[in-house]
Amino acid sequence: MKSNSIACVTGDSFVLNHSVISEPSADNFPPHFHEAWEMLFFIRGDVTYSVHGKSYRLRRGDLVISRPTVLHRIEPSGKEKYERINVIF
Repeated sequence: MKSNSIACVTGDSFVLNHSVISEPSADNFPPHFHEAWEMLFFIRGDVTYSVHGKSYRLRRGDLVISRPTVLHRIEPSGKEKYERINVIF
């Protein structure tokens, strides 16, 4: 996975990361969960967000909020660059 972190800010109770993944692959996005809330702001790409057995095609400007301990994943559908801003808090 070729990833370029544009910005990363870490505080006492949060992590903010703006990144571009130039060659997204399903192997790079295994199902996972966090012990904290996650907020993902989708900027560009050809990806689907999967949670609880349902999949949602993401469109520019979508905001996804994941509760703690909920299993989820990103599923790339093509070779288009994937760009997001991700906050774990």
